[in-house]
Amino acid sequence: MDGRKKVVTTLAVTLWLALGVSARGADAGAPQQCPPLHARGVLELPWQPGFVHVDAYDDGDGLTVSSFFNTYVDTSGGPPLGFFARDRVARIPGLDALDPATFDAATDVEDLTDLGLPPTAPFGATVWPNEAVRAPDGVFPFEAVVIPQGFHPALFPGRLTAVDVATGQEYLIDQSTQGPAGPTFPLDPANSPRFYHRALFHDMNGDGLDDIVTVRSGFRVGPYVYPPFSELVTFLNPGDALAPGDEWPEVVLWGGPAAGFLGPDIHLAMYDFEGDGVPEIVATHFFTGAAQAPGGPPPSNGKIALYGAPVGGTWADVDALQFRLPRHADLSTDQGFPFDVQVVDLDRDGVPEILASNHQPDGCTPMTSSAVPGRVYALQAPPSGDLFGAPWTTHVLLDDIRPNPSVAPVTPPGRLAPGRAQAFWPMRLMEWFARPWIVVGGDEAGKAWVLQPRSQRHGDWSYDAAVVLDINDYYGPDTTQTPAADPFGRTISTMGGIAWRYDAPGPFGLAELYVPVFEARDIHVLSIRPGWRTPRVRCASAAPLACPAP
Repeated sequence: MDGRKKVVTTLAVTLWLALGVSARGADAGAPQQCPPLHARGVLELPWQPGFVHVDAYDDGDGLTVSSFFNTYVDTSGGPPLGFFARDRVARIPGLDALDPATFDAATDVEDLTDLGLPPTAPFGATVWPNEAVRAPDGVFPFEAVVIPQGFHPALFPGRLTAVDVATGQEYLIDQSTQGPAGPTFPLDPANSPRFYHRALFHDMNGDGLDDIVTVRSGFRVGPYVYPPFSELVTFLNPGDALAPGDEWPEVVLWGGPAAGFLGPDIHLAMYDFEGDGVPEIVATHFFTGAAQAPGGPPPSNGKIALYGAPVGGTWADVDALQFRLPRHADLSTDQGFPFDVQVVDLDRDGVPEILASNHQPDGCTPMTSSAVPGRVYALQAPPSGDLFGAPWTTHVLLDDIRPNPSVAPVTPPGRLAPGRAQAFWPMRLMEWFARPWIVVGGDEAGKAWVLQPRSQRHGDWSYDAAVVLDINDYYGPDTTQTPAADPFGRTISTMGGIAWRYDAPGPFGLAELYVPVFEARDIHVLSIRPGWRTPRVRCASAAPLACPAP
């Protein structure tokens, strides 16, 4: 280590210790692994936050928030289900100056979608928005947020859109179709519902413009039935031909007949593992890990797969519907149903891993059980560097995560957990010399965990884990009961997708977590930085709620 880096690192460690921070928290009565987080406060919203994402907007850091399925149960004899707010994407600007104590959603939240509708309109063009994200500069000729939309029980077919942050003008990228209720035949152009979860950006055809890379699913349940069907796809940037109502040209990278119509379907990440300037794509097969045998039980596992351009080629050489196929390898097929993936060097050996989480049932009944529990795990690349031919090694980092028990009547698979896991550093300077921590959203476990590596050694995959927020603990017991006991739909159950950022520029910026609690309509703000009004987080029990008596 050179002298300057050594001095700066020493300063960082000194400041870290001065803040009362260590690898293991020391609060009396708290679990020893409880991290040094402080509760800055709660952002109260008039609708349910699903996913939050920290984005660098032109006017500074902002929090992009998606909201969907804002329902209540009508017990007065009217329709059994109603909507108190429409699906939407909004942003909370000015995070540097944000004070949860004075936050007012009426003035501090800016709607980005369906701006022409009255506030009480139950439906708009936006359909179940998932991980909305500000597009990198240059993708559009204006500041834009790209919105993947739809989900398998949504009332309307999914879509992929962008909105101009300044004007609210919507730009269509893809609009799927949906016919009458009931079963349908796959590939009917008039009835091909699709939904999207995440969008990435990369120049896929070499024209100098970043395109959109995503996965999409056609699986539908409820009144609209569509079998599992999914694809890895890129939408090619139209450049000067961009128009609000024109869909972007698409290329299927994996799917169609070559893949048995079972491509990846939920999440994806891109990284140039081979260092040749052409990134590989890691993607999850949640619904489509394996084909179901006729008349047999449904698959018990999904998979995580790796896709790469042909050797010596680029992604412009790939078109699955023309049978110009990418390289493909199944990296993990035995860890339940994978939910999310992130590429990050977890052990600082210079070779990144795939940080993943699965999404598993409660284990309380035969209908809601799985041999694999909910867990967070890492996939380590083979030492040989043969990414597509040699096996990847699985390391389980946090195990036995269970959702809050499903309530009768139970429809398989019931509630599921965990949600997304992502790496972060408590202090920006620690990226130079320390392994990252991991924050995990529990989804229907109703918890958020922080994992701290027990050592800085390569090859040590042990972590201390602590529950930094349990919504049943925060909001009170018995908050996961049936909607009949809570007609207005505020029953607490679900932890949304967590985001994080550094709270200040420079090497000594400290991590700040934004933790959405879906049904409570709250976003909790937790920070490494202490303050006179910010009490230290006291970690909760990691034990799941007991299964109901049979």
